[in-house]
Amino acid sequence: MKNIFFTVILTMVAAFSSHAQLIPKTPKTTSLDVNNLTIKKISNSNTIDIFDGIEKVIQMFGSPTSSQPYVFEMDEKVGTLYKYSGNEFYFTDRLYGFELNSSAFAIGNNNVYLKVGDKTSMISNFLPSYSAGSVDNVIYLKNGAEYVSSAISIKSNNNLITRIRLIYF
Repeated sequence: MKNIFFTVILTMVAAFSSHAQLIPKTPKTTSLDVNNLTIKKISNSNTIDIFDGIEKVIQMFGSPTSSQPYVFEMDEKVGTLYKYSGNEFYFTDRLYGFELNSSAFAIGNNNVYLKVGDKTSMISNFLPSYSAGSVDNVIYLKNGAEYVSSAISIKSNNNLITRIRLIYF
């Protein structure tokens, strides 16, 4: 009987703690409305919305350097990975995620853009509510007042941005 009781307790603790890790807990959590996000190609200033499909991306950014099938194992979907000079864009029926590794592209919030190579102090221009060190440079995304299961992750080294990713959890 004790084993069953402990098993139930451990299962509940595991379930609640794993769910709690996905949801920002404090009002200090940095977040931004996903509907305001755009991606801009620096060389021609063309932009796409975060929800655009591959046709719009190719129209605005040109043909990719390469493309290949990509399996999204967690969602059991097959999509395509498009590479533009080391920057990666993952698509299913729409943009699913991206990884910006060079200054060829920038992510925008209400026409304020952030790109690889910018100083980390520029993050507060991109997102005024941002404070240095908040949640390891992770910006949670909202659709209106509701959090969505994605975030912008910004990696830096020596106060310079080295990578910007859209991640899903």
